[in-house]
Amino acid sequence: IFNFSKCNRFKHKRYWKIKKHKKFYYCFNTSKFYRWSCFGFFNSNLRIKDFDKISTLAPAEITLNGQIVSIPEINGHTCKFYAKFNEPKGKVLIWINDKQHNFENFELGNSFQITGRLKRPQEATNPSQFDYAKYLQNHKTYSIMYAKAKDCIFLEQTLSAKWIFLRKHHDALH
Repeated sequence: IFNFSKCNRFKHKRYWKIKKHKKFYYCFNTSKFYRWSCFGFFNSNLRIKDFDKISTLAPAEITLNGQIVSIPEINGHTCKFYAKFNEPKGKVLIWINDKQHNFENFELGNSFQITGRLKRPQEATNPSQFDYAKYLQNHKTYSIMYAKAKDCIFLEQTLSAKWIFLRKHHDALH
């Protein structure tokens, strides 16, 4: 057993104050490390979501009712846009193909019924290659649908103020 009374170093009150502070600091830091390491352990079991209810149906020929939630991009005989669906719930990137270029009904906020091929995007096969699936995941989109314009039926609806504002804002820019 060490006798503290014989050692001059341990007689000073200042030394004990510093030691107590260091002991507290050490305990605080180790508990902080333990806390974050436990969080890391539990967090490692949680994964970033890479599917939604619609993507679990892919690959399939399917009919869905939804609403256009992005500005359609028309390029030649193809039209591309994002659509949200309520049943089953999810967001899909839709590619429409039409040789006659009949894309006038494809506007932001329109509701429609579509029949097409639903697929999951292909992941990168080579390291350091662009990963289209991850790119779409950043947009919370986990599947792609390919359809023809004749397989798309537009439904009558009254647009909410949100969609009217977004359409006017888009038209003002173009």
